[in-house]
Amino acid sequence: MPSGDFVGSPYQASGTSFSNAEQDYSDGQNHLRISLVDYNSAQGQHAQEIARWRAELQVETRREKGGSFILDDMIGWEMYHKESQRAEIMLAVSDRIMLTIIADHQEDTAFLKYVAKQMRLKTLANY
Repeated sequence: MPSGDFVGSPYQASGTSFSNAEQDYSDGQNHLRISLVDYNSAQGQHAQEIARWRAELQVETRREKGGSFILDDMIGWEMYHKESQRAEIMLAVSDRIMLTIIADHQEDTAFLKYVAKQMRLKTLANY
């Protein structure tokens, strides 16, 4: 169930612009946040992030585990914080759109990937 108001904002600075939209969801105990960023004229910043993910990096320490992944032909980055049980994924939906999903009380990032698969991301990628 949505918790709080939908938030969306355009940003402009130094000749670049991007906008974001986010919505929080809660069942009273668990929390999920879905964010979309449209990099619009800041696509270079988006491209740099994706380039790092394409290197197929994997990181694991006592406190966290992360790495790049592919979901429905889209590249992303996942991070799981072991101590806090906080999971997050970032998914490059298109050349300019980034999806971020964050949830607490998770054992890994599987539920977040499931949520992303339920969204119409292919439609969004065509914008």
